[in-house]
Amino acid sequence: AQVEEVVGDHLKRAHGCLVDLRRNDERTAQLARRAGEALAEAGHRATVRRDIPEFAVSLLRQAESLLEDNDEIRRATLLDLGDALRDAASTQEEALDAYERAIAAARAAGDARRATHGFLGVLEVKGFLGLEDERNPDQDAEVEDALRLFEGLSDHRGLARAWQGKAYAHWTAGRLTDAEGACRTAIKFAQRAGDEQLEAAAFSSRCFIMFWRLKPLDEVRREVEDALGWARS
Repeated sequence: AQVEEVVGDHLKRAHGCLVDLRRNDERTAQLARRAGEALAEAGHRATVRRDIPEFAVSLLRQAESLLEDNDEIRRATLLDLGDALRDAASTQEEALDAYERAIAAARAAGDARRATHGFLGVLEVKGFLGLEDERNPDQDAEVEDALRLFEGLSDHRGLARAWQGKAYAHWTAGRLTDAEGACRTAIKFAQRAGDEQLEAAAFSSRCFIMFWRLKPLDEVRREVEDALGWARS
């Protein structure tokens, strides 16, 4: 077990004891926040590893229950929870709910960066994980807004997710060449961010798009083999 997980569990138990004793004072509130912070960090690391998403979900749900509504760490936790639920089996609807709550909390706090990450999380679930979605006429503009925001923040992970969103927008409009190009750009930014899972998702999307677009078979075979080589390395 990670240190944060063990510490968070002990702090949560201590907080529970104070609550049982009806000690609803500042010390109890501080203990809840410390427990929430530790569990949120443990949940974040588990989400990044993506080995057992259900484990990450459990940690993040505990953290969420302990943190105040207007807490910055809680907003980050909701985004991690959306990511973990997205990766877990049969929980796509719950992932959407977590992202929507993250968006609402971020907007209430004026946190444009996290609100935009939440929007892109919703787009990923609806677009790349196969949920039906009605075409949003403002979606393309929102993706462009995301690109400008993350460019200004030098947020490479955000840029990778935004370019994935742009690839989806091109895909739904039938612009497959542009969609593949957007995936290539997403891969570049995922590499800069050091996020291999996001890089893998962009590779997967690109291979899927190449299956449908008009492109020489030898070129498709070579690029798919390159993607497989990267995945196996």
